[in-house]
Amino acid sequence: MSKLQFRPEGFEGSVEDYLPGIQTALVRTLTRTQKDLTHDTLKIARPHLKTLAAILVEFAEDLHCGIGIWHSLEQYHRDFFGTPLPLIPEVEANRPPEEISPRRVRHLLYVLYPRMIPDLIIAPEHVDLLRVADAVAGSLREQFADLPRDSGIRHFLGTPDDYGWEVKRKLIWLGTRSYLFRTFFERYVEEQEAKPSEIAVIDDFLCQQCTEWSGLGALEILASVLDLPPERRTDLLSWSERHNAIYEVLSGTKERIEVLNVINDRKYRVRMSLDRNPFPRGCFIQGSLVPWGGEWYWSGKQKTFDRLDAATIAQLRRDYRMLPAIYYRYSPEDLKKARELVHRQYEEFVTRHGEDWVAYPDGLAMAADWQKTAKEKIASLSPRDQEQVMKKHGLKSPSPAMNLPRELLDSKDGIGVYFNPEEGMEIIQDFVDLLAGLKKKGTGLTPSEEGVIRGWILSESISPGFVRRLAGDHGVESIKAVFLLGKHEEDYVMEYLMRRYKGKFYRPKYPTLTLVN
Repeated sequence: MSKLQFRPEGFEGSVEDYLPGIQTALVRTLTRTQKDLTHDTLKIARPHLKTLAAILVEFAEDLHCGIGIWHSLEQYHRDFFGTPLPLIPEVEANRPPEEISPRRVRHLLYVLYPRMIPDLIIAPEHVDLLRVADAVAGSLREQFADLPRDSGIRHFLGTPDDYGWEVKRKLIWLGTRSYLFRTFFERYVEEQEAKPSEIAVIDDFLCQQCTEWSGLGALEILASVLDLPPERRTDLLSWSERHNAIYEVLSGTKERIEVLNVINDRKYRVRMSLDRNPFPRGCFIQGSLVPWGGEWYWSGKQKTFDRLDAATIAQLRRDYRMLPAIYYRYSPEDLKKARELVHRQYEEFVTRHGEDWVAYPDGLAMAADWQKTAKEKIASLSPRDQEQVMKKHGLKSPSPAMNLPRELLDSKDGIGVYFNPEEGMEIIQDFVDLLAGLKKKGTGLTPSEEGVIRGWILSESISPGFVRRLAGDHGVESIKAVFLLGKHEEDYVMEYLMRRYKGKFYRPKYPTLTLVN
């Protein structure tokens, strides 16, 4: 058997013997099919054809052998959209779970082609997408027809899940090497200007990153693939909220240690599997912990310190409080306070502006309004409270300066500000073009309007709430148009776009506001 890439080490099944030959044949099929395409849009170079062929063969192996990766994706789609293959007619998409159908291939290609062709926006019914999907499905169906259904990947994923490190090993393979996620992992590594072997980068991708598979990451797919009891499934999904902190080692052996989170004064029992305990009592560890089965496990990389004095610990506590997305994960009391404060600020914003969003002609107008708001708020306080507020925030004047990025201050094409009641304010530039484009209802959009609408949807800093808010006022036609979905009347089209491009907003989110003691 030729050496196959991306397989779980130490696990083989009888189907693997056939996969290299199928992959070679599929490259030929793709090469022939490309020559007959109507447009050049989906034509890719031979190295990319080989990459795509490998992904498609593993996808077919998944379906043929019942591994469960693609089945899990379809089940999430049913939960999200009421159909296993969004933007493909449901009556034709409900096929036997093992069938290598053109429609399944089409959805896979619809998501993966933009990973290989930068800036590609394609309609799910594009004539060449259908042509490639038909050719690929026909070739794979024929070659897998009489093959055994014994897969090493299925054996690997079926091993015990008693300990956290057993689950983590599966998560690492699924997120970095499986056909569903490896192109997304490779792109993330490039964006971070890192190496694929860097532990911190791997852990961040596995635990935090969402993908264009309807916003799902490796965590969600693995939680569905594995046969887990509800409490263990909850544990696994919570790994997106790693408890990153500084820990003091209180006691321990090579199997378990007890540590104190010095940021929130909470104790954790940490399970390990080492020849010796590398963390002596009294040392400090900077790292992340995740739960599994009533215990905690290290996730990612740890950094140790022999000792930390009281002043250093006090400074670390202040530093971590300035990282709300991390700090609030394990500080429920402060999280409650922060959410209450954000809701009060939201109510004040709506009272001032009449609704939860406002448009400014330029950056200077926004800064002036914010300064006026702050001045009025301070002026409403008693003289004693004014003095305390100014001292607390280091203000020299009851009319505080607005320290905004120069890019925002210099903006001349309109700024939109939305107040997300759960997290805080969101800002988008080029708001004039955005509103103008939305109002055109998908007809006669200029390139600038198309660009800003598309960027608004793709932006990871803009929540689905902002999109829904403006779409409620101006309609969804222009949004659908810039993603070539104008022909689609399914009621989940906007939800699909939100989950695909803004998946992180469907995981637990925290206020961006920092509480100051």
